[in-house]
Amino acid sequence: MLHTRRFRGFTLVELLVVIAIIAVLIAILLPSLGRAKKSAKTSRCLANARGLGQSLMIFMSDRQTNIQYPVGVFADNAWTAVLKDYGNTNKLRACPEVTSEPLTGSGLILAGDVNRPWFIPSADPKTIAVGAYGINAWILSGNTGTMLGYANAGVTPTATGAYFWKWTFPGVSPASVPIFGDAIWPDGWPREGNVAPTNLSTGTAGSPGDNANDHMARWCIARHNTAINLSFADSHAETVLLKELWSLRWTAQWVNKSAPKLPLR
Repeated sequence: MLHTRRFRGFTLVELLVVIAIIAVLIAILLPSLGRAKKSAKTSRCLANARGLGQSLMIFMSDRQTNIQYPVGVFADNAWTAVLKDYGNTNKLRACPEVTSEPLTGSGLILAGDVNRPWFIPSADPKTIAVGAYGINAWILSGNTGTMLGYANAGVTPTATGAYFWKWTFPGVSPASVPIFGDAIWPDGWPREGNVAPTNLSTGTAGSPGDNANDHMARWCIARHNTAINLSFADSHAETVLLKELWSLRWTAQWVNKSAPKLPLR
């Protein structure tokens, strides 16, 4: 007598249970995957900030006899133009978290925000620049004691003792001096008493000049949760919480202060 074996398939209830288990696993894993993706972008941004700082140091090493920092608010003499031959700075200026198109127009610089790069217009397409990082302008000094380029823009520095002349840091650890970092503007002069922006997603471009009350708000943005990436004068880079920005040595005469109250976002 021939016997045939009958194979029992999944019931509808069993299939629903399997689907439910898969859905639960996806719900558990998705946040972890999202965090891992964001962490990878932060790491790439950190590498960019470090690369910009290293490009500046190479620039400086080529000028040991006549040290002058790249300065200027216009495309032809901004650090974006001066450093173009010192590493692939055009690509290094792009943070992977900044995905929106920049605002464009003629005239002077157009500010960015957490997701949008700043824009430097120019009559020469080769010197138009966009970017997501700003340089600490307290190191942008010339040997004469004046701000090269900025004088032409009507900006007169008033705190000359606050500048780091000739890349020297007397009594200051270079590891605490920020060089480049996530920003909505290509440069700025933070001061201890600077206020925080009212919105951490937009920041505040503020008014020109080294004695402005809001230049720290160019860096105080929630680009990496409640932190930004910064490179420092000793060549290292790190992710710094926004509330710790006021404890860094942005100027040669910096006096540490507690951060002002920051908005939620």
